Amino acid sequence: MSNVEIVILAAGRGSRMKSKKPKLLNLINGKPIIEHTIINAKKIKNTNINIIINKNLNHLIKKFKGINFIKQKKALGTGDAIKTFLKHTKSLSNILIMMGDAPFINTVDLRRVIKKLKNYPIVVLGAKLKKNYGNGIIILKKNLIKEIKEFKLLKKEEHYNKYCNTGVFGVQKKYLKLFFNLKKDKIIKEYLVTDILKIAYKKKIHSKLVKTKNINSFGINTLAELKMIKKI
Repeated sequence: MSNVEIVILAAGRGSRMKSKKPKLLNLINGKPIIEHTIINAKKIKNTNINIIINKNLNHLIKKFKGINFIKQKKALGTGDAIKTFLKHTKSLSNILIMMGDAPFINTVDLRRVIKKLKNYPIVVLGAKLKKNYGNGIIILKKNLIKEIKEFKLLKKEEHYNKYCNTGVFGVQKKYLKLFFNLKKDKIIKEYLVTDILKIAYKKKIHSKLVKTKNINSFGINTLAELKMIKKI
């Protein structure tokens, strides 16, 4: 696993949380959401951890030693966050992308994604949800990923009983250059990391779904979801 670097995306605005403090600093069991995510990332041994942050999380730099913090100057989306990481990294490796707002991702699933990277250029962790209130869905064709549709762009009938994107991606080193082909989404007005799947599919680059039954793999987007997590 030493040829894999972890990239945690933590620079988003978190506007759906509607809390007084930045979303990732809300507490679960006495620790900020982002700290739980970091603890899980550290369980993947022999890898470097990189975290893309905004100005509201500058204090984390002093708190967590041995982690490479990179600042995203403007909130231009998850795709731009990955491009920011690539521009600041001299020596590239395969990467494992994690979301900063998913504090209870199962590390067994993270290792499964990393393992699949040996055979597939891009790997995505997904879980099936009967009721989906905010997650993009994974569109499959012949057992390979054709694209991921963002929730905001879905039709109502597409909300339910679909495999949804947890936000965990594995990408082989050779294909990281595809991120520079991302274009700003016309509706959401951001560069979306999920659009990498559509680009890859058109280029006949295979992307594989790793399935999990762990619904705690998803990020926390609202105060209601935060309260639900605290009860688990």
